[in-house]
Amino acid sequence: MKVTGLDTLDGTPVLDIKPYYPPWDKPKGDLLVPDYIYRLKY
Repeated sequence: MKVTGLDTLDGTPVLDIKPYYPPWDKPKGDLLVPDYIYRLKY
């Protein structure tokens, strides 16, 4: 697919970002968080 009119470099990927919608985006079951998340500094 080709896209025109964007301010990007030729050949770079286009991210398809969607809004968070709780009825569809809630994880099912237990959620596991990797240890490195707790070491991140914001």
